[in-house]
Amino acid sequence: MKKLISFVFIILFVVSCGSGGKSERRKLREYFVIGNWKKAHEVIDKSDVYRHEDSRMLYWMEKGLLYHVEGEYTQSMTYLEKAKELSRELYKSRISGQVKSLIMNDNYDIYYGETYERSLIHLYLAMNHYLLAKRGNTRAVLSKKGKVVTAAKQLSNNEIRKEYGRARSEMIDWNSTLETFQIEKMGESVFKNDLLAKVFGGHIHEMVGSRTDMQIAYQLYKDAKKLLLRHYSSYKTFNSKSKIFKKEFKKVEGLGDGEIKKDYLAETKYFKSLSSYLNYKILSLSKRIRPDEFSRMVKIHSPSKTTLGRVNKNKSGANVGIILQKSMIPAKVPEKYYYGLDPSRMKSGAGKVVATIGHAVLTAFAVNKLGLGWRKGGWSPASAAIGVNVMALGVKHGVAINFQLPRIANKPTSDESWIRVKNSAGKQVRMEKLAILNPMGDIAEEAVAEKAAWRYGRTGARLAVKFAAAIATAYATYSLVKSKSGEGMISRLAAVMAFAGAVKTIEASEKADTRYWGLLPKDFRVSDFFLPKGEYNLELVIKRTGKKGNRVIKIGPLVIKNEKKRHLVNFRTRS
Repeated sequence: MKKLISFVFIILFVVSCGSGGKSERRKLREYFVIGNWKKAHEVIDKSDVYRHEDSRMLYWMEKGLLYHVEGEYTQSMTYLEKAKELSRELYKSRISGQVKSLIMNDNYDIYYGETYERSLIHLYLAMNHYLLAKRGNTRAVLSKKGKVVTAAKQLSNNEIRKEYGRARSEMIDWNSTLETFQIEKMGESVFKNDLLAKVFGGHIHEMVGSRTDMQIAYQLYKDAKKLLLRHYSSYKTFNSKSKIFKKEFKKVEGLGDGEIKKDYLAETKYFKSLSSYLNYKILSLSKRIRPDEFSRMVKIHSPSKTTLGRVNKNKSGANVGIILQKSMIPAKVPEKYYYGLDPSRMKSGAGKVVATIGHAVLTAFAVNKLGLGWRKGGWSPASAAIGVNVMALGVKHGVAINFQLPRIANKPTSDESWIRVKNSAGKQVRMEKLAILNPMGDIAEEAVAEKAAWRYGRTGARLAVKFAAAIATAYATYSLVKSKSGEGMISRLAAVMAFAGAVKTIEASEKADTRYWGLLPKDFRVSDFFLPKGEYNLELVIKRTGKKGNRVIKIGPLVIKNEKKRHLVNFRTRS
């Protein structure tokens, strides 16, 4: 009996207490919101969680994005290039890396980054090159003691052209990455393509301005319109029928656009705004570079009178593009899930030990002595993404165990944003609505939920082994004490204490993996419009449902010297 107890505890203690760095991420996000960049960098640089070998992806991504928001584009590129290289390296070794988590837990696993996170590395790299070229200079790089490591530099015309070229090359690389995602996730509604790649790519090609690049931009905007309907309709921000769209995605993929719109789409105001934006981009380019297709494009895309009026009014198209990175992506948090405990099916060492005692004996012991029996109404499924029928588990196995998996604490989007343009005299000359392009809260929520569904079985099975071992340990303790003291309160108390100690060890070893790229925005919003020569000031106006008054944030000045030259305004709100 003593050998049994020792054996079982060896199984239970081959675990690790992974916290996942929740407190560090909370501090990082708090410093980011108040704009204390120095403290934010200190959290990343000094934290054992971020500097741990298994979380290197997070370190490079968080540092890179932090520098991007500061406007330190060259330093941002340094870190994000490392993140991109590591992403590719980890992707190749992914299978061997996940073997550990099958045995232990997901906090043991290397953090590979979610698909949407790996995609956004390319976005920020492309934006860094583009914005650096637009600014025309690099800033001085200082050491931690404040000494100049690299002096500030004015870029030559040739260096500026190279930066634009690098932005364009990054877009091509991004497209190649997305093609890999599409092959990898065939037949799934989970994130596998990126509207940002289409729209920002279109902007980059428009900026280059050659006939070939304009044709590419035109096609990218048309691709974006298809992507909105056929893939982004799985997100609740765009589609009130998103649940049924996701549920029947394999069927939806084979349907025509008309059938999808009829049976699987209920357009939200955000869908309509983005559709109007894309219609404007498609039709304005068609009128300029493919005038023979313009009438056909109007029939296909059915633009509003307002959109069509904008296209006809500005024959040269928009010369100002806005990318708003709004607020903060929702937190990744732990949530309880349940799994039926059936020791008789176990093939591990613990299962063999359980088999020597007997499944029926242990189940009766768990219910009668440890109080683990099913209680009607005591538990409920934690997530519709898993679809676990806990009642069935309780009836079938007598005992169900709980454990943690991650989820994104997402909330529905309810606000709308506008760009207000004022001239040098302070008079409003334009008020342009921003369209939500990538609802990152929705994207992250779906990606994490689908992965949780995949993890549910393996995590539950792994935990079942540990819980069965804990019950066996408690039973062995109970039998040992009973043989010396007889049946009674002492033997039962000893069993409960042995089980409680083992469960505490299990819970410490099975915390949900809540690592994620925490400084990403909640969503990306875009707008395009034309401004004549002049000096302007831009403001962001946020209209919040159910709240009095608008929130107004100053973006800054914008000078238009050449109406044919395109401008990109990149702005981030921190809350």
